[in-house]
Amino acid sequence: MNVILEPWRIPEAEFKPESIYYEMSKPYRLWFEYLRLSPTYWLAHKNHWLYKGDLTKEERRTLPPDFDEVIKTYNRFGNVYGDIFRTWWNNQGAYAFGAPTSLNNVELVSKAWYGDHKSNIDKCFSDIQDYYTKGAADFYFNSHDILLVSIPKKGKKSDLKKQLEQLIDENCYDILEMSKDSQQNEDNRIYKLHGERFRLKASITGLRLLWTKAQYRNLESWQIGALADISKIHKFTNIKKPPKNDKERQDRITLGALTNRKIKSALVVMENAARGKFSCNDDVVVPEINYQYMWQNIRRRTQANKDNNLKQLKKYLSINPKLRELYGNQDILKNE
Repeated sequence: MNVILEPWRIPEAEFKPESIYYEMSKPYRLWFEYLRLSPTYWLAHKNHWLYKGDLTKEERRTLPPDFDEVIKTYNRFGNVYGDIFRTWWNNQGAYAFGAPTSLNNVELVSKAWYGDHKSNIDKCFSDIQDYYTKGAADFYFNSHDILLVSIPKKGKKSDLKKQLEQLIDENCYDILEMSKDSQQNEDNRIYKLHGERFRLKASITGLRLLWTKAQYRNLESWQIGALADISKIHKFTNIKKPPKNDKERQDRITLGALTNRKIKSALVVMENAARGKFSCNDDVVVPEINYQYMWQNIRRRTQANKDNNLKQLKKYLSINPKLRELYGNQDILKNE
């Protein structure tokens, strides 16, 4: 039995572990995944004008009293079903949370000394190509515009700095304006994480439980808790064997009760996420959950993520052969 423990670990298509976005976006990736599970958020998606507002009479009858809050969240977060998280983050999520969509680092792209002009030109072009190749390979838009300047060997450093500042002002106006917009975006973020401290582990456990419950919905609660590994004390290596003694029987009862409580809490977090609050345990209407339908959706989206990842990776590999060397995969373009 395989359970996906950390849903943001999707190779290549998502942010790499060494990327600043990998750590920065973890809470929001969880929010994104909880939204994908929420039946109420799905109704807001179906209700949107782009999808012809095709709610059935039964669905309209079951809408919660605060459905307007869910629609408000949907209008900002949008469709979380069609794209992988990284795409959604750059198109919608980062703006909503006031996060930058690219790193504002100045990097040395190339360096050439006065002398052999042809060699210097070839080197500069090669270095620029490597720079943009790296940006494509990292998949999080780390590449920026390049300004090639000539710096004299003689002269005061203060004078050189003034001249560089003038060149930046004259040639990078659009970039500076975008930087201002990014700062304003950060100062005026629309959504924030709920509470003073974000409970990352609890949110991961809750999501893992919902995924496990959806996948193995016919198992007993204690078995689901054991598969999801929610307790350090009550662990079972084989969930199919009968209990050995009274203590193990009681451990199963205890783990089952703990599992039910955590699943109930995760459902509350899920529905609050649909109302623009995460991670939040405020009282909220939790609809009836169809776990079989939930698992079907999880499987479809997981496969769609893999297909999207492969398609995007093939696109980048076709741009520059050097990318193939970075990934060490020469056969990825051969077969669809």
